[in-house]
Amino acid sequence: VFCVGEGISKLHARNIVHGKIDSHCIMKFSERWKITGLCGSVVRGGCFSPTRVGPHSPPEAFIVSSATSSAAMNPTFIAEPSVDVWAFGKLVYETFVGESMFAPLIESDDEQLQVRCIAGWNGEHAKILMNRLTESGIGEKGTDLVCNCLQLKRDRPHSMGIILRHQFWKEKY
Repeated sequence: VFCVGEGISKLHARNIVHGKIDSHCIMKFSERWKITGLCGSVVRGGCFSPTRVGPHSPPEAFIVSSATSSAAMNPTFIAEPSVDVWAFGKLVYETFVGESMFAPLIESDDEQLQVRCIAGWNGEHAKILMNRLTESGIGEKGTDLVCNCLQLKRDRPHSMGIILRHQFWKEKY
């Protein structure tokens, strides 16, 4: 997983935001791990295509209609490295816990329900995930790493460099 973070960091160094980091775009070729799905990535500050936004996207990617309670792409959603930081946190959670981030939050694989869950992200969601991380045995530093990634935008690290320098990795690698 650390190698994936390094790959994301290299994209960000070139001002590229992937925007769709999830387990489906991480592949191993011989002895090397690669991030696929680069078509649709955008330059930092650009706008993502609506097809690039989904259950891997951070809360700021969505707006919720008060009339219908449905979530849709936020038209002002801008490509920033913190978008990939969120998705990386989701990937790390799912890798270490062994289940979808949504499993303890909603009882459905319905993508629209998952998107609504993210759009309404709050401290209660984070507490539930923290408990699951603790139960998984990832430890306090691992739980802190994931929770840093899955914070609301104003509190989330805006750099993969910060995530890669987290104490958790120093113990593991």
